Amino acid sequence: METTPVSNRLQIGIFGRRNAGKSSFINAITGQNTAIVSEVPGTTTDPVGKAMEIKGPGPVYIYDTAGLDDTGELGIKRVNRSMEIIRRINLAIIVTTYSQFDEFEAGLISRLKENNVDIILVFNKTDVDAKDEEKEQVAEKLGIKHISLSCAPGQNIEKARELIARVGQNITVEPGHIISDIVENKGAVVLVVPIDTGAPKGRIILPQVQVIRDCLDHDLA
Repeated sequence: METTPVSNRLQIGIFGRRNAGKSSFINAITGQNTAIVSEVPGTTTDPVGKAMEIKGPGPVYIYDTAGLDDTGELGIKRVNRSMEIIRRINLAIIVTTYSQFDEFEAGLISRLKENNVDIILVFNKTDVDAKDEEKEQVAEKLGIKHISLSCAPGQNIEKARELIARVGQNITVEPGHIISDIVENKGAVVLVVPIDTGAPKGRIILPQVQVIRDCLDHDLA
C-alpha cells in the first residue's frame, strides 16, 4: 500500500496550540521522526505531511500543523495555513492537555464539526499533567472520542493507534481534490507533461491520469 496515492488515503490533521505536543504525537504514532520536536514555541511553521499505514483504516496521510494560538503577522499566516488543512481532511486529532483544554479547543471542535470532520481529542502529557474527569465529561457531552496519553514515555500510544483505526474504519474516503479546488468552475487548465522515457509508449503515468480525472469530474477544460 506504499504506492497508494495521497488523494486516496484517509486524511488526518493534527491540531492544537503551540507546545501541546503535536509533533511528538505524530512522531510517536508514525514511529519515525516525521516532525521536529522542540521546547521552543512555534517550531512547526507550515503543515508537514507523512504517508503511512495504520492497521484498520490502512493507508493514511497525516498533517502536522502549526500551533493555532500563534501570534504576530507571521504567526497569523501560519494559523491560516493550518486551518486550510481542514478542507482536505477526513479526521482531526486535537492534541491538548487537561490543564489547557478550554473554550479555545471547544471553538476548534465547533469549526471542525461545521466542516463534517470526525474528531479525536488527545489529552497529552499525562506524566506531568493531572487527570481531570470534568474535562473528559465536556468532551463526551460534545460527542468527541478522547484518549489520555504521554508521548515521552510512550504511554497509551498503541491505544491511540487503535482508536484512530476504529474511527477511521467508519470513514468513507473519497478521492480528494488535486487542482479542482484552486481553479474556478468551468475554468481552463493547461497541463505541461514531461517526456517520461520509463512510461509505456502512448500512455501517461498515474499522477497525470489523476489530474485529468479530477478536471473531468469537476467540469474543467
